[in-house]
Amino acid sequence: MKTITFIFFYLVAFISFSQWQVKLDKTINWYQVSPTGNLILGTLDGVSGMDDKTGIISYTVNAIDSPTEDEFKMIPNTPFGMITRGQGKLETKVIFNVNDGKVLYDSKKENTIIGKQYLLGSTGDFLMQGLKGSESVFFLVDASTGKVRWELKGVFGNSIFAEVIDGSPIETEDGNFIIPTTGGMKGGAIYCFSAADGKQIWKAELPKTKGAQTTTVTETKLATSFLEKDKFIYIKGQAVMAYELASGNPIWAQPAKQKGLPDLIIYDPVGLIISSAVDPNNTMFKPTMTMYDYKTGAELWTEQVKLKGTVKKYSYSNKGLIISMEGTNGASLLNIVNLENGSYLFNDFYKVNGSVQEMKLLGNAVYVRTDLEEDIVSLESNKSILAKNVASKIEYPLLNLRDGDLSYTFNPSSSMLTVTYLNASTQEALVANQIQFEQKEKPTRIEIIKDLIVLSSSQTVAAYTKDGKEVYITHIPAPGISGWKKALYATSAVLNTMDAMRYADLEARAKVASQNVNTPEAREFCDAIGQLANTGASAHLSAASKEMEMVKKRFKASASGNDTQFILGKLESKDFGLIGISKTTGQKTNEINFGKDKEPKYILDDVSRTIYYLTESMEMKAIKY
Repeated sequence: MKTITFIFFYLVAFISFSQWQVKLDKTINWYQVSPTGNLILGTLDGVSGMDDKTGIISYTVNAIDSPTEDEFKMIPNTPFGMITRGQGKLETKVIFNVNDGKVLYDSKKENTIIGKQYLLGSTGDFLMQGLKGSESVFFLVDASTGKVRWELKGVFGNSIFAEVIDGSPIETEDGNFIIPTTGGMKGGAIYCFSAADGKQIWKAELPKTKGAQTTTVTETKLATSFLEKDKFIYIKGQAVMAYELASGNPIWAQPAKQKGLPDLIIYDPVGLIISSAVDPNNTMFKPTMTMYDYKTGAELWTEQVKLKGTVKKYSYSNKGLIISMEGTNGASLLNIVNLENGSYLFNDFYKVNGSVQEMKLLGNAVYVRTDLEEDIVSLESNKSILAKNVASKIEYPLLNLRDGDLSYTFNPSSSMLTVTYLNASTQEALVANQIQFEQKEKPTRIEIIKDLIVLSSSQTVAAYTKDGKEVYITHIPAPGISGWKKALYATSAVLNTMDAMRYADLEARAKVASQNVNTPEAREFCDAIGQLANTGASAHLSAASKEMEMVKKRFKASASGNDTQFILGKLESKDFGLIGISKTTGQKTNEINFGKDKEPKYILDDVSRTIYYLTESMEMKAIKY
């Protein structure tokens, strides 16, 4: 029997205490919490930093007035914030340390308009291209001092006729970086520069492909393989070419040419696998997948694999490479590519609705989860082994979480909570009956808190044991939903840091795995290290290590999760406020009074367990819970 607990506010008074409260003398248009835990405020004057322990505004960066929240971004894997204001295709940029407000670079003061900006992963320095007056400039900003370490004028050509950097740089082990360009008088080139002083090490011509070329404009991709550290791969348009890392000399006799647009790179230890995306301007040719010899560029398969769409996910298996292709009408098509000859294992493609989120090999079957379906497909018959799989509608995407070999999925379409046992390749309802929230709400989040499966929405929290027993359902009627409400968890910058910390260990293990390429696990591991090495600024930590220690601490704190759900509701006093609900018991733990403010502006920082509330009279409160 379903039990629903309604919280009545005259029962018990719970206390949350204000850590500090300050009256602000300026209008706050937006605010957020940085990965280092600092409060960042957007004002009419610029961007201000507020001490999260005292509420004192410690600095204001006023180089760009009235910045919007979209104009401010944290630079991943660094403690630096950046304000960017567009001027057509060019931009004004200000980069500063969010901890102390120290401005590292102000393009206005440098009389420079920025066209391109990248981050060097080995040092955390900023590589930029732009116009200083009418001159084309290319320069590097030192991340630790904010000074321009070196600047080159006219190296890519003159003024607006200069070549433009096209795609992220790759770095070499001896402190150099390689960048591709496009445009200019000669159409572009590939350059290698020293990060220390900007000296040009070499310049290489772009590959020349024969025959008709696509008119679709794509960004150039440069990639390196852990298995082939002496070379890099250039991909642009339909062309794929290998160059020597040290000299820029072409390695292959001629560039390989793909049908479709070369898109996905797989660093298989046997050969480089590249699959193409659908080319919207060339529908005569279907996209393909091909394996190339690292040394010669020769195709290792008899024919290129004809794809039924753009490959979005892949997974190694003992039958070959399982791929999911983005088909028509929101569906995905699955098949297995034989890695020996490039042929399909099945004549018919297995169809699942939605975009594939995960594929995992389960013996002679593969577990497939999309945003709309969860299924287990036989590798022998290419058919589902389940009597009826989990399936939803496009307007109701599935909620999923993994706990080891268990997959818990809530289907908003059927209101059912199921569990899939990956080790047994079975699937069943965890809760026998439909899970229905009051006021026709549907759960929007699923998580595990202290061995409980917790479902929550903006006004309701429910918990179930792992054997499907209901623990509680707690609902608080909604007085209105705040358009400002935010919850902060691990940010992308934090996650990039964790990738960087794992890089060295992965590289060592990949060297061992590459010696045995007969198992799918070894091949997949070799590819994993190649993918990690080419994600930009993830190879090394930022140079500003002191601030990154705080990021790492916050990351570890956020990984444990928060066991309190805050819901906006009406208090016993008839005021509006937040009611804290324990995710383990469903009981009220605390409340925070917002007075008559129906749509309060607040941010919930789960890491420091603090709510930052901006009142209508421009007072900022930090409330601990």
